[in-house]
Amino acid sequence: MKCEQFRKKLLEEPGNEDADFHAHRQVCPPCNKAFRDAMLFEKHLAAAFSDADHDDSDPVMPDAVLNNVRRYRKSRKRGFSMAAGLLLLVMTGAISFHLYQIRSLNDFVLAHIDHEIEQLKNTQSVSYARLEAYVSQFEVPDLSVLPAITYVEKCWMRTGYGLHLILDGRKGPVTLLFMPNESVQQGQLIQSPDFSGKLYRFGKGSFALVGMPGEPLEMLAEKLRMASASAFTPML
Repeated sequence: MKCEQFRKKLLEEPGNEDADFHAHRQVCPPCNKAFRDAMLFEKHLAAAFSDADHDDSDPVMPDAVLNNVRRYRKSRKRGFSMAAGLLLLVMTGAISFHLYQIRSLNDFVLAHIDHEIEQLKNTQSVSYARLEAYVSQFEVPDLSVLPAITYVEKCWMRTGYGLHLILDGRKGPVTLLFMPNESVQQGQLIQSPDFSGKLYRFGKGSFALVGMPGEPLEMLAEKLRMASASAFTPML
């Protein structure tokens, strides 16, 4: 299960018992935190409704008084429903903020790779039909100049949708993130203990190329530069 599928199922059915859902959260710390936050919210919500839904019957109450109590509890329950709806909206926003709001573009690129880390294990090339279905939605260079593409997906890239591809590199898998809404004024190296990469300006947006240390990323960037009619300038 991918992080996007996990987040969608978490919002639709937080208490589900799907095996793939729970297997994913065990290996993905950000998704597991989102799950724990959602469970805490469900607990608070259940407590609120259990207080509003308890039995109205009381044999010692006169009917007039009992009817007034029922009307009061009914109105209070509507209040709980409205509060629960507002709390759900806030909770959804908090989960989205946690998953998508990263301090810098460099941090976002590394976090996005980490969210989809299981996709780096793919070894089978995606079909031409699948690749074309995604690539046709964006203005990108001719990707046929690249090595075998083992993964392609349309993903949310912090400020808009972009394209997430994984290539079969020389040292291992190479991630190519196309981010049409993320311009880079002062690009920089992308570095972590496990990955290294660079940001490249492309039109009004940018690309990120990230691979294993020692991966010849400049060669891939040059192929994309030659394949594109637009300026494709590395920001170093």
